Amino acid sequence: MTPLSWALLILIIFFSFVFVLLMGPSRRFRDGPIGKLYQFLAYDALRIFRASAKNLLGERNYEYLNNLYSWILFGRNPLAQLVYLTLLTIGVTIFLIYGWPHVPGPFVHWLNVYTIPPTILGTYGAFARICFSDPGVIGKFNVKKACEVYEYDRLLFHPKDCSTCKIQKPARSKHCSMCGSCVARQDHHCIWVNNCVGQKNHRYFLMFLFATMFIAFYATLVIFLIFLGKIHERGLDNYHYTNRSGETYRVPMYKVFIYMLHQNVLLGALGIFAILTGVIILVFTVGHVLTILNGTSTNESLKWEDINELVNKGKVFRNDAVASSEDTSRQTIIIDRKSSESHSEEPPFDADEPPKRTQIKSLEELDNLYDYGIWGNLKDVLFPRPL
Repeated sequence: MTPLSWALLILIIFFSFVFVLLMGPSRRFRDGPIGKLYQFLAYDALRIFRASAKNLLGERNYEYLNNLYSWILFGRNPLAQLVYLTLLTIGVTIFLIYGWPHVPGPFVHWLNVYTIPPTILGTYGAFARICFSDPGVIGKFNVKKACEVYEYDRLLFHPKDCSTCKIQKPARSKHCSMCGSCVARQDHHCIWVNNCVGQKNHRYFLMFLFATMFIAFYATLVIFLIFLGKIHERGLDNYHYTNRSGETYRVPMYKVFIYMLHQNVLLGALGIFAILTGVIILVFTVGHVLTILNGTSTNESLKWEDINELVNKGKVFRNDAVASSEDTSRQTIIIDRKSSESHSEEPPFDADEPPKRTQIKSLEELDNLYDYGIWGNLKDVLFPRPL
């Protein structure tokens, strides 16, 4: 195999592995081949590896490696941050060495001389901003104010205390075991920035996503235009060859590009890496933005999926006994736990005196108390209320 083929193979394997790890646990993929592959990689293969390692290394060495594994995957550490910085820096270095000398060029406008440096610096800046930002840590000093920001919907969130922080958990908050604190409107913990994404820094996370996506697609475009310039300078865009029969053919452009990729392996590999990275981040960003526009967080969307599953099983009911209540009628929900487990935090109803109830047949019958409309949801993320 040629160096380019090896580079393509490694990139495809890497991005496929990342995609399976990211999407495999989701309810959308977990019952299909992607979910089964994730199950094998995360559990079955790991169990086989652990058994083999324990027999091969012995009890003491195995425990050491197991603790290291737990720290890498489940502890708060900068390894993923270093991976991101390393990949970004390697990409920038390759471009500066092999691509920058061709800017401007036959197809690369001179304005790129002034837009490329700010793009690179802006990506580093966006990464640093989200890494060192406060996601909205809740403590005794601000828990009272945090509880005033959102009301409890009594479906996803109920008044209760955090068993770890020993404080009341505000609505939409979640305790992050990796950060060791409760986070206001916690969306998720991102290992790539080694930080939680919450009420106070969600906008910086969006800035980080868009900056990374922009530099990826921008790099792809510039490298493509550099290759076009090289092809034009060598006259390969109108190159012909004559076969043994004396017939003359014009060389297809895709073959010309393959030839140029072999002549410029590192710059070509960077372009392929950039477009794959851009596509993956684009898919993630679109999904993330849609979640925001729907008035939910990543954490809440998982809760809604659990509720939807229970609705489909006929286990969710509206409490008709308090249907006339002004503030709670929309969320006076009963989840029957007799025959199925529920992820709801609300205690089960009294089986001796079951209230009058109407079965919820569709998730649309339940209100999302935190959906303020498209612009209201955007405003809630981009201009968060102070804690």
